[in-house]
Amino acid sequence: TWMKNSVIELLENGDSMIEEQLFSPELSSKIRAGYSHKKWGLSIDYSALVIGPMKLPQYAPPNERNPYSPWYSLHHVQLTKELKDWKISLAVKNIFNYTQDSPLIRPDAPFSDQFDTSYAYGPLQTRRFVLMVAYTLQKKR
Repeated sequence: TWMKNSVIELLENGDSMIEEQLFSPELSSKIRAGYSHKKWGLSIDYSALVIGPMKLPQYAPPNERNPYSPWYSLHHVQLTKELKDWKISLAVKNIFNYTQDSPLIRPDAPFSDQFDTSYAYGPLQTRRFVLMVAYTLQKKR
């Protein structure tokens, strides 16, 4: 997906000022692939999200940060086994364990005017493993 977001502000003199929208990547992509083996009741699903750089808030010294986020991607895989009325899945989320650096500005001074949490642009959760078990109740008709 290519998307260009801007904020257009009309100035008092009649001119307009165009500013790039914060937290809005110009490029992003979702990827998904899966395979099912009906005879064995097994399926595997892979999904990924790729996010391009996005403009981030700016802070006065000494709290400067990069004005743009880096490219990053998240990858997930899930294996599912179906047994009659049961479905058991094992998933790995954020396979490559990508997390952004701390989104906190001045975490050492949480009650100051300089403390800010608005630098969050990417995932903060590390790799995780998920086990899911589901049972389907079948109604007789």
